[in-house]
Amino acid sequence: MNFDDKLNRLPLPKWRALASTPSMELVSAGQILPDEELALTRADRMHALYERWQETPSLDNALELLDCSSFISDNGLFFGPAAQIINSSDATRTSKFVAQQVVRPDRKLLNPTYDFSNRQDLHKIISVNRRRLQTETQNSLLHSEQARLYAIIDEPDAAERSFNIALAISPDNRHILRGFSRFMVHIGGPEKALQRLRRSNAMASDPWLQAAEIAISEQHGVGSHVARAATKNLEASHVMPEHISELATALATLERSVGNRKKFKKRLIQSLQQPSDNALAQASWYIRQAPDDVDEEVSDAILPLFHNSKEARTYTLLKGRRWREAVQCFADWQREESFSSHIAIEGSFYAVSFAKDYEAAASICRNGLVANSTSHGLLNNLCYAERRMGRVEDAVKTMEKLKSVHTAWKTFPVYLATDGMLKFALGDYEAGRIRYQEALKIADDGETPLLRQRIKMHWLHEEVISGTVTEVQSKHLISKLDSDSGIGTGVKEFDDYWDNIKEEIMLESSNPVKMHVQSTNIVHSLDKCI
Repeated sequence: MNFDDKLNRLPLPKWRALASTPSMELVSAGQILPDEELALTRADRMHALYERWQETPSLDNALELLDCSSFISDNGLFFGPAAQIINSSDATRTSKFVAQQVVRPDRKLLNPTYDFSNRQDLHKIISVNRRRLQTETQNSLLHSEQARLYAIIDEPDAAERSFNIALAISPDNRHILRGFSRFMVHIGGPEKALQRLRRSNAMASDPWLQAAEIAISEQHGVGSHVARAATKNLEASHVMPEHISELATALATLERSVGNRKKFKKRLIQSLQQPSDNALAQASWYIRQAPDDVDEEVSDAILPLFHNSKEARTYTLLKGRRWREAVQCFADWQREESFSSHIAIEGSFYAVSFAKDYEAAASICRNGLVANSTSHGLLNNLCYAERRMGRVEDAVKTMEKLKSVHTAWKTFPVYLATDGMLKFALGDYEAGRIRYQEALKIADDGETPLLRQRIKMHWLHEEVISGTVTEVQSKHLISKLDSDSGIGTGVKEFDDYWDNIKEEIMLESSNPVKMHVQSTNIVHSLDKCI
């Protein structure tokens, strides 16, 4: 990833296991609360929901009431709805877990999570689900969960087949539609995602689906079909804040993209009244990457909420430069959305570049490769981590895999530089220098100045590690890099990155080493490039 390529985060739908999905995301659109209940306190809201459940004891009403149990404990009003959910053949496994905690809090429940990095475990779960689906053929949520598991083990065709079955059974199910749309974005098919969303009967009234359509349309670079209607729905204030949080976030991104700061701020504040974790993550991204767009009072008000979202917590730690804690948060976030290559690439980048936790970087990369076995970025980061841990043979194998799945690797300066690093590790210094020079030439032809600086830094680092330059020569070259216009340009993370590498270079070059004869020529070559 490039420092000057600030990721334009969009509030794409979260796609998680049923066990990790908040129940409010599972409630049908027809059961969203009206505006007269907006001002009720939590306790009053619970009683209002209980009365509604008594009048209409539907499963959706029971689920909505059960959701209150997360912030009101020891209340007998939850027992009836919880028992209904436990005994219902239509309730999801996740809902039953929560209901059992209400009815039998002393009972130890099975942990619905699993080790997503273990392909054997995942295949076992898929086999169990497959047997269940022989008798539960109409269980659309189980078909949807099967699709997610297939995606995690990098079998997108099987995942899409499972999703198609799920949608044939429940074409308007919010959880399934949002999961399918996120999956299609993941595999590069946003057109299919938009097609499915737009033909859903629930699209006209469901703010969660409207939010997904708006975010995916923006990500795909096409106009939203529902933004205008969604804005009217939002202005009408006819739903509870927790149900419009994601929609307000999606509309905020639209207002920001056209430069309407006043409406952007209004939507951002709306999204944070009772925010989803996705809305929190988006706000956290704004504070970190676009602080000028967020007023200080808004930042101060929402910072305490970020612990409720793994993604938001991660970005907050990065903003505070608490690198090691951030890397751990990346690992936690990855467990929640294990299909995502972006989380793995970004997490491993910060692990190697700032935390210098190469073991954690390798672990994040390997976990990410389960679902994204041909990801060039993950293979590159894994190769770098393995080299820094001294596992040169493993690094060489990883690089060979990158070359096999990315036949045009020689046209990418980052991969050429990584190959140059390996040449140095293997003692072939001249071949390594050629690779770094090739990387710089391609970078000069169109890449960013900061990328060129990174290539020069790592080339110098490898020369120092190999003992081919003296301490005096290192200081001279560092001084030239320090004075280069690419450094100190206000990209704070880049400056931190350079300071880290510079510290390592100075430490390495100060150690007495056996100098190679060609050091003068090397310095001349580096001097010319720098």
